[in-house]
Amino acid sequence: QAEQQLRHAQKMEAIGTLAGGIAHDFNNVLTPIIGYAEIIRLSITRKNEDKESLLQFVGEILNAARRAKSLVEQILTFSRSREHKVFPQYLHPIIKEVLKLIRVTLPTNIKISQDLDEDCGMVFIDPVQFHQVLLNLCTNSAQSMGDNHGELIVSLKKSKTDQKDVEWVELCVADSGAGIARDIQERVFEPYFTTKEKGQGTGMGLAMVHGIVTRWGGHIELKSEEGLGAAFHLFFPCVASENNDEQRTTYRGALLGNERIMVVDDQEAVLKVTKKILDTLGYTVSIFSSSREAIKCFTSDPEGFDLIITDFAMPSMTGMELCAEVKKQRSNMPIILCTGYGEKFTDEDVSQAGFSAWFTKPVSLQNLAITVRKVLDSDD
Repeated sequence: QAEQQLRHAQKMEAIGTLAGGIAHDFNNVLTPIIGYAEIIRLSITRKNEDKESLLQFVGEILNAARRAKSLVEQILTFSRSREHKVFPQYLHPIIKEVLKLIRVTLPTNIKISQDLDEDCGMVFIDPVQFHQVLLNLCTNSAQSMGDNHGELIVSLKKSKTDQKDVEWVELCVADSGAGIARDIQERVFEPYFTTKEKGQGTGMGLAMVHGIVTRWGGHIELKSEEGLGAAFHLFFPCVASENNDEQRTTYRGALLGNERIMVVDDQEAVLKVTKKILDTLGYTVSIFSSSREAIKCFTSDPEGFDLIITDFAMPSMTGMELCAEVKKQRSNMPIILCTGYGEKFTDEDVSQAGFSAWFTKPVSLQNLAITVRKVLDSDD
């Protein structure tokens, strides 16, 4: 019980520290979303912007929205025992995103340099947690430089270690800050050990980084001299090349279709955008804001749809209840569960409930297209 109380206290302290950062990050995220949306609205009204510029503005909005989704994932990570999703991933896109984010928070006197080998291979990570790891290391480096002129250097490359039978991907985060004294370097990864002034950090950051990297089969090396900056070298086992090829080619083929899809969600905005995406992919889509109306339609013609996509939390009938009702009438009906909440689902939970697949909101066009095509093409 004492250990549980300690963990709870640690989590609450971390959440308190995180809250300020999350609020700051969300303000940074909302700025381009609102700004570019207003520019697009003005441009459409005045009809004086070319198509390429508008597409660029839309791209910036999408990037900011994806960042907002990632922030929500971070909140869920701290607030509950989220099941981490580890899969082969290239690191350079996440690194670029983090550096772009942190650039706006750093003083202009700090230069950011990057040297990223985009062909160094994939590693097994949870993208959300890797985002946290890199953001934490970059923030620490920035704080070590303070108000002085300095440089934050992030590099990525394939590396070799003493384990000759294993290929490694090496991420290095280095700075020209105050450095870390040799006699305390072995302690920097201990929980609550910090060299920062009071109020600048909890001392949990590097402990969290070390724990996550170790859990992925990696390790960290610190190289630093007092007054000459510090460099954190993170080593991750590289995924075998055949896995890389498989990852690139998975569902690269046609994701279009002409099947009939029912979409059920009590949020009109979600219904509209989901229908628009599926329409674009070629599907025939029927939308329902009431789960009971959806069931009534399905009952009138159980063979009239090839797939159902349903929200989880709805007022009159939940997605689970809708699934059970549909299965009574057509046991082999493929159904995809969609949720915007932080429930701790597993693939096994979803399968046992009768669903063919599931995803969390917001879902990208690519992920929606892949999931829908995968379910429709399944032999089950």
